[in-house]
Amino acid sequence: MIDIDAISLEIYIPGYLLWEFNLSAEVIFSPYFIRNILLILVLFLT
Repeated sequence: MIDIDAISLEIYIPGYLLWEFNLSAEVIFSPYFIRNILLILVLFLT
């Protein structure tokens, strides 16, 4: 017999974590975000 609760947890939790990670990765690794960090660093270092 298949444990539906265990399967749904195995599907939903990694899916949710992947969705969260993709969301944060898009923000962190987006070119605009990197450019903004570089601009801030340049402003503070000069």
